[in-house]
Amino acid sequence: MGKEKDGPGKGLTKKAMLEAIASGETISSTEKAYGLKYNSLYYWIKRWDLQGVNPGKARWMLDQMNDEQEETVEAEPVDSEEEAPQTPADEVIARQNAEIALLRGRVSEVTALYENAMRRYGEALAELERKYTGTEGALVDLREELEEEKAASAKVLDMLNETKLRLNVAGDKLAALEAERAMLLQTIEQAATQEEHTASDPNNTYAALVELGRLPLTGARPASDPVNHPGHYTAGKVECIDAIEAATTGLQGAEAYSTGQIIKYTWRWKWKNGVEDLRKARWYLDRLIGEVEAE
Repeated sequence: MGKEKDGPGKGLTKKAMLEAIASGETISSTEKAYGLKYNSLYYWIKRWDLQGVNPGKARWMLDQMNDEQEETVEAEPVDSEEEAPQTPADEVIARQNAEIALLRGRVSEVTALYENAMRRYGEALAELERKYTGTEGALVDLREELEEEKAASAKVLDMLNETKLRLNVAGDKLAALEAERAMLLQTIEQAATQEEHTASDPNNTYAALVELGRLPLTGARPASDPVNHPGHYTAGKVECIDAIEAATTGLQGAEAYSTGQIIKYTWRWKWKNGVEDLRKARWYLDRLIGEVEAE
């Protein structure tokens, strides 16, 4: 096996990306500067754990890094299953991430302009007060200049609020896409389940349920329905999918998906994959806890 890549190539490393962010560059402008394909850098931003890093945090991270030079690797096409989007929903999410990153960059730029304007406003106020102290006519001029500065600052603030609003809208769109992607993944998993379970019920789920008294023992064994009502999801009086729908009412996006996965794996573990399903349930529970604590 070849050496694992540590960057998209063309000299761009994690340290170089941090230096670009610290200097105010956006992901899009960095892609252009290094001659990379559009949106190809988001895979590395996630792999380097640089999502949401602003210029201030980038400078702090650079201070913490060792002086050891990172190796660079020649650019290769983004064509592996690991690097390329796996579903249409992934592609849409990638575009939404690009738009959100661009908006965040604009928010940072507008915020810097606003802070600079307020600093100049304070400096101008102090200078004018020193220059025109005790002069009534000069005070009139001072008030006019102050009003002009206030008007300019108000315009910058309006631009900042508008950009934040657009960022919130983009975030809502992304949450909706994540929910759609979760439904798509559930559909794919159901299709895989259909292939795993044959009409002969190889896991002997029906016999296990009868032995525990969950299903009545009859003369004829009921036909297996691994697509619509798999045996490992229908134990008891309530079907797993009904429980998930009830439990995720009012939840959205990743919270709804993680909650559904926790219920699914704890529901079926006894009848399907045993401890493996319990570990999966624990993984999604830890993920959900992390998401809620991060809010």
